[in-house]
Amino acid sequence: MRRLLRGAAAVALGALVFLIGVAVVMRVAGSDAGAWHVPLTTAERPGAPNDFLAATPGYTAATPDLKLEPGDGDAEWLRALDAVAMAEPRVERLAGGPAEGRITWVQRSAVFGFPDYITAEARGADRAVWSRARYGRNDFGVNRARVERWLARLGG
Repeated sequence: MRRLLRGAAAVALGALVFLIGVAVVMRVAGSDAGAWHVPLTTAERPGAPNDFLAATPGYTAATPDLKLEPGDGDAEWLRALDAVAMAEPRVERLAGGPAEGRITWVQRSAVFGFPDYITAEARGADRAVWSRARYGRNDFGVNRARVERWLARLGG
């Protein structure tokens, strides 16, 4: 019986060390701005359900999951969205800014630090927000919830 308990404790310790290792690797893994801060009109959407795109009907990106209303003032919209994004926990600006017409942020999960990349673009009246996971094959709705939450805080 003791031998069985020691074996179970060793397995549990090994699993804990593995999970801590995953968390450390996720938190120190760098983010290549060149790979993630890309024009949404030319970006290829992954086949797995680990992304969510909201865009105006006139936007030429891949078919959006949620249609946005066109608006005026692309720099102002991006500035306001940037304020919403930066108020969220564990968000860093990776690249871009309102003057460029595109911003990309990284938001990491609370426990393991898995990175999600969120890019927003505005060109005149056309707008898009694309949130996608770096790892995994299913985000369990995290990216959709994030985009909808940010847009709701922005006022639509």
